[in-house]
Amino acid sequence: MRVTSVVLVVTVLTGCAAGFGEDSGRCSVSVDQPHESSGTPGSIVGKARIRCDVAAADVQLHVVLEEEGDGGWIEIGTPSDPVVGAVQPGAPHTRQATTGCRGGTFRTGAHGSGRLGGVLSQSRNRIYSRPVSNPCVVR
Repeated sequence: MRVTSVVLVVTVLTGCAAGFGEDSGRCSVSVDQPHESSGTPGSIVGKARIRCDVAAADVQLHVVLEEEGDGGWIEIGTPSDPVVGAVQPGAPHTRQATTGCRGGTFRTGAHGSGRLGGVLSQSRNRIYSRPVSNPCVVR
């Protein structure tokens, strides 16, 4: 199975309100397509990673698993704790959401936040993987 990632710079951490100054950096979030968990067979997992190019504090990564329904996308499953905490430059941190295997169309969504120099910054929008139909079915 091929898992693809979508990478988008989502968080600009800056030490001043205008976004200028020496205390600045970026964190990026990537999401994987939902797939059957290799660690917990019988479960669908959607994973996301956050990686910052500077040391940052209070980093969080909120991950959701969504299923397509009649009225649109519905959040389902159980997300992991979003708190990552302090991070070092370049180190990836993963969080996930899971649900039991079943038929349907699913996608992973995520957004992140963090602090640099005491200033909170966060992504404006959630990013999503491409939808996947019946991720637990071997193709």
